[in-house]
Formats: sequence, C-alpha cells, structure tokens
Amino acid sequence: MAVRFMALITGMKRESRFGRFVGPLLALVVLACALPAGPASARGFGITDAPTAQGIRLVHLPLVGETAQALTFFWRDRHALHSPETIGLLRLAPRLLVAGGAGPFDGGALEEEFKDLGATVAFRRTIAFTLGELSGPAETTAQAARLLRLMLMEPRLPARHLARLKREVISAARAQSEAAEPLAADALVRLLAGDHPLVSALTMEPPSVVDAVSLADIEAWRKAVLARDNLVVVAAGPLDRAAVAALVDETFGGLPATAELKPVVPFEPLRPLRTIAIERPVAQSVIAAGQATDWNATSERPARDIAVTVLGRGGASRLWRAVRERLGASYGAEAAIGPLSRGHYRLMMRSSVATGRTADALAAMRQEFERFLAEGVRPDEVEPVKTRIVAEFAEAMRRSNSAAGRIRAALLDGQGPDDLDAYAARVGAVTAGEVNALIAKHLSNRLVVIVVTPSAAGLGADCVVKSLPEVARCPASD
Repeated sequence: MAVRFMALITGMKRESRFGRFVGPLLALVVLACALPAGPASARGFGITDAPTAQGIRLVHLPLVGETAQALTFFWRDRHALHSPETIGLLRLAPRLLVAGGAGPFDGGALEEEFKDLGATVAFRRTIAFTLGELSGPAETTAQAARLLRLMLMEPRLPARHLARLKREVISAARAQSEAAEPLAADALVRLLAGDHPLVSALTMEPPSVVDAVSLADIEAWRKAVLARDNLVVVAAGPLDRAAVAALVDETFGGLPATAELKPVVPFEPLRPLRTIAIERPVAQSVIAAGQATDWNATSERPARDIAVTVLGRGGASRLWRAVRERLGASYGAEAAIGPLSRGHYRLMMRSSVATGRTADALAAMRQEFERFLAEGVRPDEVEPVKTRIVAEFAEAMRRSNSAAGRIRAALLDGQGPDDLDAYAARVGAVTAGEVNALIAKHLSNRLVVIVVTPSAAGLGADCVVKSLPEVARCPASD
C-alpha cells in the first residue's frame, strides 16, 4: 500500500515483523476511542478480554506451541492536530522515546540490550493512535518488558537527539516530495483533505511544523496520552493469561491513571473530480487515483475485503490483468482502502508505468474502474477470493506476531474478539449481490487522479504543476 499513514519507529536495526501485518490492516483504521472492557470469556480462538488488576484492558490469545511472545498495544491520541506547533509530534515523539534511551541506558546501549534478548520494540503514531509493539522469545519477554517499562517511565529525551531527529524528519520529508510514489499519494490526500491539518501531519510540511516541537511538548504529550485508562494491550503467544496480566501491570502500571485527551478535530472529506499531472524527471510514471468513501471496517468489512481484492489485490485482480497483462504497460497495479480520519476512508488505486505508456495505462485503469462500478463482481470471482481471504486469516491467527497485529487491527476498527471468531464465517456467507450493493452505496465515478510523470502530454489533465505545494492552487473541475 503506497500511502504512508504511519512510519515505523524502531530501536532495532531490523524492522519489526509487525510492519508486514499491522501497516495494511491499520490502513483500514481510524476511530476515536477504544472499545470498553468487558468480562473475560473464552471464545473460538481462546481469546479473553478483561482488565488486569491495575485496570488495564488486556486481550489475550494463547498459542500453544509458539516460541515467540508478542505484545501490541495502543493509546487513543488526538494530541498533535490541535496546533501547527504540535503536528511534528506525530513523527518526533515516538522516535525520541526509542532513540533517546531510558534509565541508565543511552539509545545505543538500550538497543543492544534488546538485541541481546532477541527482542524488538517499536513505537509509532497515526492520526488517531499511538501504537507500540514488543516481541521476542517467550523466555526473555519479562526482561524485555522491563526495558519497555524504562522507556515509558524513565525516558531520557535528550535535547541533542531531538535536534538530530528534527533534521532527519525534515530531510526525509524533502526526499519524499521528490519521489514519485509518495508524491502522488500525498497529492491525492491533499485534494481529499483540503487545508485540514492532517495534510501537514502526513507530509511533515512545511518544515516549521517539525521545528516547532519542543521537549516540553513531548513531555506534555506523554502525560496527557500515555495513561492506563487509555491503554489497550494485546498479547499472543505461549504465555498464559495470568503471567501476561502480571507482566502488563508491571510494565504499564506506573503510568498515570487517567488520560487528558483533546477533542476530535472535525473533518469532512472533499469529493473533487480532477486529473492533475505533476511533471517531474522520474524514471517511470506513477498513477494514483482515488476518492473518499464511508465504506466502514466493521459490519461491512468482509464485503469490503472481497471487493478490494477483486478490484486490485494480487495478480488475479482486475487492475493487474487490465494494466499489466493485457496492456503490458505497468510494473503492477493495486487497490486499497485506508483511513483519512475518524469514520472516513480513502480508496486508492495505483500503478507504476513505463513513461511511454502512461496515457494508455491511465485509460485502462479508468475503464476497469468504470466496469467495476457498472457490473460489480461476479460469483465466479467472489468464491476463490473468499477462499483466499479465509486461508490468509487462518494463517495469520496461528503466529504470535501476525495474530497480535490482526487482533489489534480489529480493535482499532471498532471490533471485538467475537468479530474475529465470526470473520471467516461472515466472509463465507457474503454473496456477490451483497458486495455489489455496497459498491453501489459507497463508491462513485468521481475520481481524483494524480499522475507523476516527465510529461503531461496526452493525459488530458485539468491542471499541470511541478510540485506538491502547487497542487493546492489547481482549480476545482466542478
């Protein structure tokens, strides 16, 4: 998925395996609050959902035979969007928690401590949540959790590290504005979100939103957001619930009891109809086409997963066949639905294209999407897709890292353990007619199209620009 709704911040030299599962699934998420804790109860997967002795919501999945233990956790977090001076917290705050060190360890020494345990730790922030992961061998989980506790309770947060991270974030944002894929994705979001602060949150532009963040801002964020009543922990692996609950209380029990959350920043997506070309000296053109949608990730999730898979997920999808196989103009084509803001989502179709075939590839993508809207999906397409989705889901729930990520994604979607139990059956029960009814309800032919290409000739663009800031000056076509 091309859109960057989160950047993995890790204290390790290798990326946490959660990135493979949490990113795409979390791209389906943005809700403002976690579900209330309920009584512990055994479910089909053996998941229990109940508070610990310290009142922390713990969702636990026992996986007998697994050797790795995974903890994923999240806090509701709306702290950054309320002021231009705090938007940079989205990138800087979680990075500094890791890079700055904790307790007696500087950042490098802390990294080595985790490595010695075979463990990985990661923090990142989205528009609505702060997310964290801890994983490693079950026998070293308690030791790794004590290091995590130091990061939360005794972070060093050195000023020199903050200054360095600011330079890195600004440099990365500039590099991103020059790279075709993130440039196209950012331009698409800018057109759907207008002047809403989430645009700056996703692009880290202008640089002043990064430079403005102070150590006092990071401390204020920690105290306001990282609290026990605002925390949900998911555990998957061989450790039993009692052991994990004790570990969770030891790790997080020293946090403040109550969060001081800011209100939700109102957001209503725009629904323009435009084709914009951004002329850049790129080796291959990138096409990003999409629209805002309210197709949610709760009751309509199975049908949505089926529809997106038929349209643009994998080599058997319609977009792939139309643009790569039949036209031979593309290095691949895909579609995904991800978050814009609370309750609002974004459909995006994207393709990397040989520059001489850009106009042909764009026409093929438009035609395939129009056919998708007009005809919907066929039963002979739906059945193999359902089999694939159920198989992938079952495999994900067998492994600690992927299962913890999948459960957390469901919670962030506003679902609960019962929904996970029912997911495979719900997918199996969906008919092509039900999918088509939801396609008609939630999608339209009002596409925003962004093409990053060396030349806009032949594209029929409504507006031709040279950079991302110029996109906002393109006139609306409607």
